[in-house]
Parts: sequence; structure tokens; C-alpha cells
Amino acid sequence: MLWISIERHIIIFHNQQLLDTKRKRFFVHYFPIAFIFGYLIVFYVYGVFFYPCKNQYDYQVVICNGACFAFANPILGHYDQFVNSLVPYFLIIIVNVGLWLRIVWQKHYRMRRAVDWRQHRKIILQFAPVLIVYMFGYLTFGSLQCYTMIHGPTDLSMTIQRVYFFDLFYMVGLLHPFVSLIGMPEIYRKWLPKRNRQIVPTTMNPMNRMSRLATTML
Repeated sequence: MLWISIERHIIIFHNQQLLDTKRKRFFVHYFPIAFIFGYLIVFYVYGVFFYPCKNQYDYQVVICNGACFAFANPILGHYDQFVNSLVPYFLIIIVNVGLWLRIVWQKHYRMRRAVDWRQHRKIILQFAPVLIVYMFGYLTFGSLQCYTMIHGPTDLSMTIQRVYFFDLFYMVGLLHPFVSLIGMPEIYRKWLPKRNRQIVPTTMNPMNRMSRLATTML
């Protein structure tokens, strides 16, 4: 999601400079996506399956535990929470808001045009719902997780995490496809039932028309 947000800047403002050849498209578009997927797969496969520690779970509670590498090695656990979770969530919000502000600034200040907010309706619908879901889902949960790992768990933090944020964290993945459709009307309109308008010819009796005119004149 973070790289997709960054790539919007490239497509809108630097398409001719960075995506005009196959070589540039490979290094700007395909290579970063492949690198991110490869990095995450290698990191979590090593941390979950090969790190020298033993997972201990408490199946009597909702949050039974996490991967043991995050607790056995605090540096690695903090790195995972900040670099792989919290920092990308912040950057997603900053990059998307920055894209909209950059478009408004370029039209209003550089091109000396009045800001017509109706023209920005589509781009707002594309990123605003996604940002709201990320802010109230991943960002809140990740921030609380980082606080718990740094200062230690407390009764209040565990209650907030268990009652409010735990289920919301998993709801984000389920809501994300439907939220993304809000900014793509050309897709969801295909799923809506179409109303077929039928034009039925009508006939008027001349005698009825004359009688109406006579009644009106009287």
C-alpha cells in the first residue's frame, strides 16, 4: 500500500521521465514491488520458523501471544513494530495527503486557477476512505503495540487492545476491498442492477381533446 501511494506521485508528475522506457519501468515499478514482497517473506519466515526460540501461547485469552522472536530479541521486535508496521502506516497517510495538497498547489498557485473542489472529488474518494480505515485500524493498534513493547503491558493498555483494537485490526483487511471501490465508480456501477427504461407510445382521442378545450373555455 505504501509503494502504491508513492507510485501515484510518479505516475501523475513524473510519468514521462521515469516510466518512458522498459528499463525504467522495471526499476521504478516492478523491482520495488518484488523487493518488498521478498523482504517481508524472508524476514517473517526466518523470524517465525527459524529464530532460536520457542513460542508459548495462552489459549485461554483472546490475544494468546505473538511470534517469540519479538520477545526473545527486543531489538528485533522493536524493529518489526516500527519499520514493518508503524512507520509505513504513518507514511501512507502523509504520502496520500501530500499528493492531494501537491495537486491543489500546482493548480492554484502555479497555474493560477481557482480551486474547484468538485474536480478533486474523485481523488478524495480514492484515498480518504482508505486513510480513515488505516488510521482507526492499523495505526491505532500499531501505536498501542509499540507502547506496550517499550513501557510494558498494563491493565488499561491490554483492556483497550483486547476490547477495542484487536477485532478492528482484522476488520481492516476485510473492509479494504470494499472501501477501495468507493473511489472506483466505473467498477462498482457494473455490479448494480440496471433499470431499463421503456418508452411506451400514447394515443389521444381527438374527441376527448375537443371536449377538454370546450370545458376550459366555459
